[in-house]
Amino acid sequence: MTVRPLFANTSRQQSPTGGVKHLSSMALILLIVAALDLAYITRPLKYDERFTLEHYAITPDRALFSYSTPNNHMLHSLLVWSMTALAGDSRVAARFPTFALALISVALTYRLARRMLDPPTGHAAAALLGSTLAFAEYSINARGYTLTLVLTLLLAERLLYPDHALTRCCRRAVLFICGALVLTLPSMIVLIGAAALWLAWDAGRLPLRAYVHRWRPLIVGAGIGGLFYVPPLIVGDMQSHMQRFGYTDPLETFTGWLGMVFSTDGASVVFAVGCLVGGVALWTRPRLRPVRRWTLAALGCALVLGLAQWALTGRLFYPRNYLYLLAVLCPVGGLGLRIIFGRHVTWVAAGLLLVSAIPFQALGG
Repeated sequence: MTVRPLFANTSRQQSPTGGVKHLSSMALILLIVAALDLAYITRPLKYDERFTLEHYAITPDRALFSYSTPNNHMLHSLLVWSMTALAGDSRVAARFPTFALALISVALTYRLARRMLDPPTGHAAAALLGSTLAFAEYSINARGYTLTLVLTLLLAERLLYPDHALTRCCRRAVLFICGALVLTLPSMIVLIGAAALWLAWDAGRLPLRAYVHRWRPLIVGAGIGGLFYVPPLIVGDMQSHMQRFGYTDPLETFTGWLGMVFSTDGASVVFAVGCLVGGVALWTRPRLRPVRRWTLAALGCALVLGLAQWALTGRLFYPRNYLYLLAVLCPVGGLGLRIIFGRHVTWVAAGLLLVSAIPFQALGG
């Protein structure tokens, strides 16, 4: 039996050259997103932000080796320490890593959606992410959620569109990404489970050793990130976190997540319709089969593993722990908007962002 190469791409890759026009449009979208969020970046610090600054982002060893509460998103705390050590402990400095990662996630969303179909699809997907109120909220909140978005998008692109000439490099990149995901939020093991499911699903019927070979970067990366949680696990802090962290009602988590993702009045309707049409396209276009499997794996693992967590512990993660799923849904929504609006979708994307300025006023509260 012939074993398929690790992370082999099963879909046609798009040309990376979108032209000056498409790049200019994307630059405009990034500028609008930056302007929308920068207006509120100096708002008063919230409790979790202040707790991170005062207890964790003070030295590298405190950031990386002191997981006494879930407030410490360790890799993000290290980035905040780096920035505040250079620029002082102002609100802008504390939030700069989060804000910069938010803009990077918008750019990566464009790149992933562009490779799914074409540059206008990327414009639509990027605008959907930038116009989501919850994304804007965590773009100026000194926490690690935008970092999880960046890592999710990098992982998706490495799995779906690897460079065949750099297969070993792809494996190393996946290992690094998985380690960084767990080091940022231990709950991101759910996404790594989705990646393992996608790899098995994409491989078809293979011997068990072949699956293990494909999963090795995921396992090693997650293991490296998990080493930092061994001390709190030994002393019992992790068990304490699980007993008091999250919701006890699965419906509360699910409805909270829906309200968070589809939270901007007009834009949420456009987002929902785009996801619906894009989801249909994933089922009807054979070349998008890998993307369909990735979407189902990510959403399915979040649901199934969440219910398993509730059955075992009686609790579920907060809706914000699943913010990374925006990186899964926005490319699908962008695909749907591209189908609906055709060549005019870039203008629709820009308009969507401009209209979002109205509900974004809530960020100042």
